[in-house]
Amino acid sequence: METLVKIAEALELPGYHLLCKHFNVSADYLLGLAEDKVQQNPSAVTVVQIPDEVSGLISDYQKLDWDGQKAVIRTIDKELERIKSGNAESGAS
Repeated sequence: METLVKIAEALELPGYHLLCKHFNVSADYLLGLAEDKVQQNPSAVTVVQIPDEVSGLISDYQKLDWDGQKAVIRTIDKELERIKSGNAESGAS
């Protein structure tokens, strides 16, 4: 099981689990802590310090109903596609 999924479940934050499943990536990859999309040793446990800003986003995500969570996932998909297509210049601040 992915590292952050274990943490999210322990903190009762299943949102990360949904995002990891949706994008078919490890939690470490989702947080930018790993370059590989899939964790190489899924039985290994890595302790990750979640920044307050990310923790706040998780908390806000959890407050959304299912439609709101799907809207967040769709937005992330669109932004990732925009960046992949080379239109990322307007996104940096």
